[in-house]
Amino acid sequence: MKGVAYEQACVSLRKCQVSADRLKLSSSFEQTCDAWADFLLATSRIYSKLEQGANGDTRSKSWFDLIKNERKKDPLLRYLHFARNADEHGLKPTATNSGKRIDFVSKDDNSLVGRAFVLAGGATFHRLSVSENGSPPVAYTKTVEHKFALVSVAHNERHGDYCAPPETHQGQAILFKTPDNIANIAMPYLTGMLAGAEYLLSSTNGNS
Repeated sequence: MKGVAYEQACVSLRKCQVSADRLKLSSSFEQTCDAWADFLLATSRIYSKLEQGANGDTRSKSWFDLIKNERKKDPLLRYLHFARNADEHGLKPTATNSGKRIDFVSKDDNSLVGRAFVLAGGATFHRLSVSENGSPPVAYTKTVEHKFALVSVAHNERHGDYCAPPETHQGQAILFKTPDNIANIAMPYLTGMLAGAEYLLSSTNGNS
C-alpha cells in the first residue's frame, strides 16, 4: 500500500465525516442535497485512492479486490457506488423531499423504535405518544425531524441498470433510507477500510 494513497484516502474519510455531520444538521432539502453529493464524492474518492495505492503490491491488491467484491454484493455499499455515478453522470436526483418522517424514540434510552410515518397535508406534530391496545405509551417523540428519502438510482440508464435504496448492510436491516442515516451507517465501514489500508501500509514498510 502506497503511503501517499493512504494519506489522501484519510483526507477523503474526514470529508465523509464532515458531510455526514452536515446531513444530520441540514434544515432544508438544498442543504441535504449538497451534503449528500459531497458525501458520495468523498466516498468514491476513498475507493479510488486505495485502488491506486494497492497497485504494485500483491497483498494490497488482493485486499482491495475483496473490498471491490464486497461493494458489489452489499446493498448499502452498492447503492453508494450507484448513487455517486448517477449524481456525476446522470440528470435525475438521488433523493426526494416528497415525504417527511417522524422518528419515535424509546421512553427510556432514546433509541429508535423503528416506526416511520409520512406527514400529509403539511401536518406537524410536536409531541406524540404511541400505545398498543390501551397499554401505557411505548414511545414518545422528542423532536420532529424533517428528513428526505433516497430514490432508486441508475448506474447506466440506457441499459436499465438501477439500484434501489438499501434494505440491509452487512446483514443488518436498515429502517430509515434517508441520506443522513445511510451516511451514518456507512461511516464505520469506511473507517474500517482505512484501518485495513493502514495495516497493509505498516506491513509493507516493515518488510522494505
